[in-house]
Amino acid sequence: MLRSTMSTLTKLLLALPLFSSHVRAATPDLLPVDSTRVRLAQAVVTGTRTPKSLATTPVLTRLISADDIRKADADDIRALLQHELPGLEFTQALSQQTHLNFAGFSGQGVLFLVDGERLSGETMDNVDFARINMADVERIEIVKGAASALYGSSAAGGVVNIITRRRAGAAHRASVEGRIGTHKEHRLVVTHGVDRQKVSQLFHLQHTTADGFALHNPKDVAMYTKYALARVHASRTWNAKEQLVFRPTADLSLTARATYFFRERDYDPSERNRYRDFAGGLQGDWRIAPHHRLEVSYAFDQYDKSDFHPSTDRDLRDYSNVTHNLRTLYTHHFTRAPHNNIIIGADYRRDYLMSYQFGGNRHIRHSADVFTQFDWTLSPAWELVTALRYDTYDQGHHRRLTPKVSVRYRTGGFTFRGSYGSGFRVPTLKEQFMLFHINDIFVIRGHSDLRPETSHNIQLSSEWRGEGCSLTAAGTFSRVADRITTSAPSSDRDPASGLPFVDYINVPHLEVYGLELSAALRRTCAGGTLSARLNYAFTHEEVGGVGTLTPYLPSRPHSATFRLDYDRRFSARYAAGLLLSGRILSALSGEEYNTLTAASRTIRYPAYLIARAALNQRIGSHLTLTLTADNLLDYRPHIYYYNAPLTDGRTFALGVKVEL
Repeated sequence: MLRSTMSTLTKLLLALPLFSSHVRAATPDLLPVDSTRVRLAQAVVTGTRTPKSLATTPVLTRLISADDIRKADADDIRALLQHELPGLEFTQALSQQTHLNFAGFSGQGVLFLVDGERLSGETMDNVDFARINMADVERIEIVKGAASALYGSSAAGGVVNIITRRRAGAAHRASVEGRIGTHKEHRLVVTHGVDRQKVSQLFHLQHTTADGFALHNPKDVAMYTKYALARVHASRTWNAKEQLVFRPTADLSLTARATYFFRERDYDPSERNRYRDFAGGLQGDWRIAPHHRLEVSYAFDQYDKSDFHPSTDRDLRDYSNVTHNLRTLYTHHFTRAPHNNIIIGADYRRDYLMSYQFGGNRHIRHSADVFTQFDWTLSPAWELVTALRYDTYDQGHHRRLTPKVSVRYRTGGFTFRGSYGSGFRVPTLKEQFMLFHINDIFVIRGHSDLRPETSHNIQLSSEWRGEGCSLTAAGTFSRVADRITTSAPSSDRDPASGLPFVDYINVPHLEVYGLELSAALRRTCAGGTLSARLNYAFTHEEVGGVGTLTPYLPSRPHSATFRLDYDRRFSARYAAGLLLSGRILSALSGEEYNTLTAASRTIRYPAYLIARAALNQRIGSHLTLTLTADNLLDYRPHIYYYNAPLTDGRTFALGVKVEL
């Protein structure tokens, strides 16, 4: 019934102009023709740890705004990013854990932050993205290229900083949001906030459920790899956050936050996988004097995995990652040149990991760093930012000094940016100590003597902005030495199981070449506002070393994302908008390991296009209705494996939000 109803509604939706989007209730959202420049002047990003407008920052930064997030009505952070960033692809391992490839860098080389803090709990080679409640996200900042000079290990390929809502935005605000969709998807979001002169409180609660569904592979593929993906498992999540901000004076702000996350997945009838996380933090922000600011923070994060067996009612925890992080940050603005500043900071981190992949053993790692950043505005046209960081780790006694230099030049409507950054990544505890059987295929073995990855990264970009339009071109080059990856199955075998070892090793080098082109347009049209954006990315990788196994395929060489939206206010109490977005990925070939013959073969993944449409209606000042249709062209992969999207065809969702 739901699919039939949604199909009818989608036909009506597709009959509307495709170049359209959501709209807000207030008429100021319908901006004039030159609104692109206005928005750039107002949009603030923190990619250099110094708040700057998006137009003037020396580091090329991509901003996904609150308005972009609201219009997209994405299921989760992965769906949103894939439709916004070319060169980014999420794929699934045999266990359906998420693997990330972003312009040639895996998830271990791209650092995900929430409000500037790292997340604990590695699920594959990155964090559990289901932890991120999209209703709580204010904006997302993406900095491509090496950012290790400011953020340390794992930031050689870029940083994705997810910034959550800090204030309610009104004296008293509450909202309830419900969503239903294909595969019995249900989502409920409750928000409550209070914003007074000295105290702000914000609470979010989200609950989701979704049924599993089958994925049908050809018989020859199922025979070739008996562990090929067969279905997407049913799951349930709870996500809660409470944040309190106290401002005793105009110069002092104190913030406390606590979050709880629970996810359960029906792995099979006899076992359910459970994932829990509790995180909290305290932060003090003190403006000591007009040109002096001090920030001190503490963050705690514990992510656990367990297996629940309904027949015995036993819940066995076999994974726990606990992190403690202390940070102090001092900023000084020079009196005679207020646009020039210096930042000095230091971090201490304790990382505890107990894992079933270690045979139940546990390991602890301590790390510390100091860093500084100089921001020099040489003239209205020129700006220079330099950063230097020193990191030390007790596991392996790793030490690293990391520099970065970024420069920006503006003339007329043109902005030119260039940067050089050194990146690094220390081996994770998993890569050092893992000893784990992969489904009777092979045994992955870590090595404590792995060397850290180091890299040299260059980025050049030019940008032109006119009346309501912009063009950007950016080229990147990265050379990674001692890349950490896995070897091909060796002749050395595990004495207990007889299975071959697959070892974590250092590969001599990896070179990544990238080119990104983007165009954006914003115009008034037929009484509304028309916006369009097109992004294209080319990525080429060259891996050095013989006998390496790439268990997850490399980047697709060509990819593009597009976004068309149209907003219109029809009356004082009714506004509507339509959004069409999508991603296009080129074909890709890679090696697949044969579980039956212990050999490899080349497998080709075809090019594909996945498009999505969302119709948003704002009725009065309290009610919003959203209809979303995903995978409009009903694309279904011929083979469901690593680089295939986990979709069984077109899906639909209907959402209702009531604001009080």
